[in-house]
Amino acid sequence: MIKKCLTCDTQIDRWDHYLCTKCYTKIKKVKSTYIYCEKEYLKTIFKKEFKINKNIFSLENNDKNSIMKAIATAEILNEKWNDDQFQKEILNFSNGIKPINYEEKIIENQKNEEIEKNGQDDEFENREDYRKKHPTNKRCKDGHYVRSWSEAAIDNFFYDNNIKHEYAKEVVNNENMKRWYIDWYLPEYDIYFEHFGVENKKNIKKREEKIEYFKGKGMTLIYTSKTDTYDIETIIRRKLIEKGIKL
Repeated sequence: MIKKCLTCDTQIDRWDHYLCTKCYTKIKKVKSTYIYCEKEYLKTIFKKEFKINKNIFSLENNDKNSIMKAIATAEILNEKWNDDQFQKEILNFSNGIKPINYEEKIIENQKNEEIEKNGQDDEFENREDYRKKHPTNKRCKDGHYVRSWSEAAIDNFFYDNNIKHEYAKEVVNNENMKRWYIDWYLPEYDIYFEHFGVENKKNIKKREEKIEYFKGKGMTLIYTSKTDTYDIETIIRRKLIEKGIKL
């Protein structure tokens, strides 16, 4: 029977493991954030994040940042205080996850690759055209449906921190009449937030076009990129605080 990595769905051959080699390397970075924390604080973090994980898995969603925090804190508790109950909880939970259907996964990945080749953002006549091009099938805590796991993590961050947010906010570039659908708009702060999850020449050019447009119009655009996803919550928090938002 095939088992999958808790964070990325990669196949794992051993049932006593819950991470692939690549994700295990990432966990080491996350652990460095918590290594000097008190035992009770680590327990609190674990319980919060692991509870969220189980809810997200039941919705066929995947908050990678949350999962990594839970795993990292569980491993530290075991290593520093020989308290392995939290690691056992993760292992027991991961053993209960249904095996992945890799034929379906291959088809899904092919579709995602095709979307990336075609570009993340194009010119659209209306919102309906945008939705057809970029279907939303990842459910967030507040009921929003977004396009990727990274977007789900960001949307969940806004929800957890009581930040009002609108998804896929329309902005019309009045210089060339292009319609953009910016990932989020934070109405209380008049701030737009974009996650550039696809990095190729075509999308980098479009990213620069957006940044320059917002800058020229005096509009605030906060953005993250694919390389930020390893610790997306920390990076979002820092960027919002820099704009004067109290969290």
